[in-house]
Amino acid sequence: MKKLFNVLIIIFVFLMLTACNNNKDFTFELKEDNTYEITKYLGEAEEVTIPAMYKGKKVTSIGNSAFHDCSSLTNIVIPANVTSIGSNTFANCNDLTSITIPNNVTYIGDGAFFDCIKLKNIVLPDTLVTIGESSFWGCTSLTDIIIPDGTKDIGAFAFAECTNLNTVVIPTSIETLQYNVFQNCYKLSICIKSENIPVGWSLGFDNGIKTTILGFVSYGVTEDGFEYGISKINDEYFASIVGYIEGRYTSINIPNQIEGYSVKRIASSSFNTSINLTSIAIPNSIVRIESNAFSYCENLNTIIIPESVTYMGRFIFTFTENVTIRVRSESKPEGWHDDWNDNNRPVIWGYTGE
Repeated sequence: MKKLFNVLIIIFVFLMLTACNNNKDFTFELKEDNTYEITKYLGEAEEVTIPAMYKGKKVTSIGNSAFHDCSSLTNIVIPANVTSIGSNTFANCNDLTSITIPNNVTYIGDGAFFDCIKLKNIVLPDTLVTIGESSFWGCTSLTDIIIPDGTKDIGAFAFAECTNLNTVVIPTSIETLQYNVFQNCYKLSICIKSENIPVGWSLGFDNGIKTTILGFVSYGVTEDGFEYGISKINDEYFASIVGYIEGRYTSINIPNQIEGYSVKRIASSSFNTSINLTSIAIPNSIVRIESNAFSYCENLNTIIIPESVTYMGRFIFTFTENVTIRVRSESKPEGWHDDWNDNNRPVIWGYTGE
């Protein structure tokens, strides 16, 4: 019995020393609610687990700039007690590749992950309410983000300069979406579950040129490389073309159905910079072609637009220098924007050929 007691004492002392050793790399501040905040990380470890307790009290927040410029940090685990991540907390952690954010975190502060250029994957917690300004600015390795249901506010420039971001799903709970949230995210499809842009969203949330899918249901890619989104608006399901993955084809026929749904829309910037394309055929199912849809398609020379297209956005052929536009309609439909052909490419109205 005495031997067992001695062993337990040794284990207890070891655990206490380990805890002290773990805590020595952090500075703490006692908050008004009698819990602690991590105010600074002093170590140089590549992998860090933030302590859940300090002096018998919970650690519930990570303070402003606590891990700022920790260039050696590659992975960090945040304990379940934490509810808040402060401003610039992990800014300029250039080697950070992964982070575990627990369910309980409701707030991610301004610039929290600013310029974390190697951060590839991040799962945002279901409890999240606010994503601060510039929180993921310059996270160039991020490819996809799902905003949790229940999140209410996304600050200005939150995902700006995330140049490899392909898709972001935005729930109906978002009340405020500030300006330039997706600045220079040129590959991005913004999948919006709401059927209409909410009143509280800034008109410049997407810079006016991003691909948006309203009433979002699902996203996919066809065998021929067409990226698409399925929407449900006013109880009607339909498909939108939102991108094209360039392959061996230089001449393409946009499908008129995907997953059994009529393809009614070509979204903004869908074919932006598809430099290999020379010819595009648009089916009679298409009703809307959004802004910048074919801009920068520098080798495009032939496109046929059917009479079914009742809306054309702005700058459809900006910097598309070689195309001749063949239109089935006899004249410009009323719903086409005045700047649809801002590049003044030649137009053949009433085209009857194949």
